[in-house]
Amino acid sequence: MLKSLPVNELKVGMFVVAINDDQPLTVKQQGFVESQLTIATMQRKGVHKVTVDLARQKQTKVEQANQPCADTPQPEPKQPLSERVAKKRVLIDEAKNLQTRLMQDVKLGHTIDVAPVEQMASGFIDAVADDPEAMACLALIKNKDDYLLEHSIGVAILMNIFAQYCGFGGKELHQMATGSLLHDLGKVMIPEEILNKPGRLTDHEFNIMKSHAAHGQTIMLRQPQISKIVRDVVSMHHEKLDGSGYPLGLKGDKISVHGRMIAICDIYDALTADRVYKKGMPPTKALKILLSMAPDQLDEELVQKFIKCIGVYPPGAMVELSNGRLAIIVSANKKTPVKPVVKLIYHINGQHHLEPTEVDLSRDAKDLKIVRSVDPKAFGLELDNYL
Repeated sequence: MLKSLPVNELKVGMFVVAINDDQPLTVKQQGFVESQLTIATMQRKGVHKVTVDLARQKQTKVEQANQPCADTPQPEPKQPLSERVAKKRVLIDEAKNLQTRLMQDVKLGHTIDVAPVEQMASGFIDAVADDPEAMACLALIKNKDDYLLEHSIGVAILMNIFAQYCGFGGKELHQMATGSLLHDLGKVMIPEEILNKPGRLTDHEFNIMKSHAAHGQTIMLRQPQISKIVRDVVSMHHEKLDGSGYPLGLKGDKISVHGRMIAICDIYDALTADRVYKKGMPPTKALKILLSMAPDQLDEELVQKFIKCIGVYPPGAMVELSNGRLAIIVSANKKTPVKPVVKLIYHINGQHHLEPTEVDLSRDAKDLKIVRSVDPKAFGLELDNYL
């Protein structure tokens, strides 16, 4: 019995006969849906409808487990966060190398080759879909002496996480991911002494710094094959709803949803990053600042979605617990955001390291609470050493 279904109504165990959308796909077009990841992959690639054969539907592992004599294999345990982060670092290193080549091309006045950027965008999309927690951790790990590269990559990670959380898929998601990788390319046109100044910029210097958004817009206009979405992401990442942004001072509906989203990601990453002249702030404080900028400067609905997407305590953030221990957020708890899974690493009063132990605050230690977010460096710790 064949039936056409929206992809969001697909269930594990159904047999997909065909994909109804008229577009090439890299996913298998016939066979059983083995996991939720298969469904998520279809949605991410822009699939809207599929045809299933209900007569060939098979029981899921959950259904089989509920039967008297079921003998189903146990799911593989999730790898430790540190191992998952290590796997994703390869992609981040490749992205940094690509960014460096792009910057060199722009400085030399060459036309940039967009194809590798588009390929890298696909890699980011897949990595976020596969393990958003590991990618979120990597967005927090930065080298203050290489801010331009680190910031570009951090914003690209956040934009991919945010866009997928909001349900974007297919070509639109790919163009948003591409734009996020290119969004700060205009900064290569800013003099080094201003770009890397170890202190507060003068008004004149700040005006020069702001011109990077206009430079980025110009660079994109030289690329006729680049879509409007990519251009919007690059040119609008500093625009504000009240018209106080730059380079064009756009207001309200003149700023696309893609421009509004990249602005949120850009501000959050800048606030949480260490610079040569200032320390980054804890994620929780940065989220409060985003809230204070809405609805006048930032889209309030999108800010709320961003906070839900990143989490009150995002993966990779360091917190102090009520028992005097420091811990790293491993994964969020959607039902109880203030009770995530954490990894204990340090005893504050004893001033010594702990054997890393993961604890689910919603299940294993219900009396334990998060007291506050902390800066690892305040305790002489480097976040990178624990991820």
